Amino acid sequence: MSAGPPLFDHVRILREEIKSADNITATDGIIMNYIGKTVRTKDSKLRISMDVRSSDANYWDFFSFKFLAGKPFTQADFNSGLKKVVLNESMAKEIFKKEEAIGQKIRIDVDEYTVIGVVKDVSKAFKNAYAQAWIPYTSVENFEERLNFQCFFLVNPSKVEDVKKEVRNIEKEWDQTNEDSNITFIGPFNNRESLLNVWEFESDKKITNRRIAFLFSILLLIPAINLSSISLSRVRRRMEEIGIRKSFGAKRHTILIQVLYENFITSVLGGIIGLILSFFVVSYMKEWLLDATDTNGIPLNALISVPVVFAVLIVSFILNLLSSGIPAWRAANMNIVDSLNRKK
Repeated sequence: MSAGPPLFDHVRILREEIKSADNITATDGIIMNYIGKTVRTKDSKLRISMDVRSSDANYWDFFSFKFLAGKPFTQADFNSGLKKVVLNESMAKEIFKKEEAIGQKIRIDVDEYTVIGVVKDVSKAFKNAYAQAWIPYTSVENFEERLNFQCFFLVNPSKVEDVKKEVRNIEKEWDQTNEDSNITFIGPFNNRESLLNVWEFESDKKITNRRIAFLFSILLLIPAINLSSISLSRVRRRMEEIGIRKSFGAKRHTILIQVLYENFITSVLGGIIGLILSFFVVSYMKEWLLDATDTNGIPLNALISVPVVFAVLIVSFILNLLSSGIPAWRAANMNIVDSLNRKK
């Protein structure tokens, strides 16, 4: 038994047999770290380490790169196995200083590559897109045997199940035609499933989802209890005020709305402060939290998700309504004499 990333033979079969996907790309699953290899330029000789990712030409259609100069390698470049490389901005500056990088030659390992593009740095947090240099995997000697791969499918949501069926059919056909081996693909997964655990089976994913739901329920229950206690304490301190207002003719719903409104304002202010603090925490602790260095920035839209923000605000509103609504309802319905005497 052997477990690991797909090999080139598997990638080739997936390309040939998967018909429901709009596009397929493959990249080496393990970044090749060329530590201590020589990088030569026309005027200088450097010895630096460099994270190099090899991929096919479709790769550039799957991930969003901002090209500062040049362009990616094409399908023709890939088919021909041409030794072309795209560098990130930091690496281009380190190697070429203030010179134009496009058209320059660098040596990766023992092979000479021509720089054809420079992209803005990609954060290490984006594990499937990060690298310091990108090359066609057909330019690597004996790539069929040396490289392990990850495959990405671009699929219309209505055809996801069709792709899964095709993958299962590939497994069956492999087992029938190869007497000495069988194969099981783990996946395909969507992005969320992949982030949970890329090696999990269907039954394991259900258990993981339940665990996450239970964990978040506990995390929400604890602040809900604290909020309820704080709200109840605040209402109790204002019992005399509520009793006086009721004695002067204030209606129950007026008192209830006032208490809820005050707690709502407090929750909104707390939510805004919490969002600002969380943004700064992620920004200044990203190296620890996301394995992202200061030179590899994370875009703002990756830190702030509008649906998540709205979901958090809705949950906060519901918790606020429950935690403050029950004490406010009890206070509004309390006898005037008991309110003045600060009794339950």
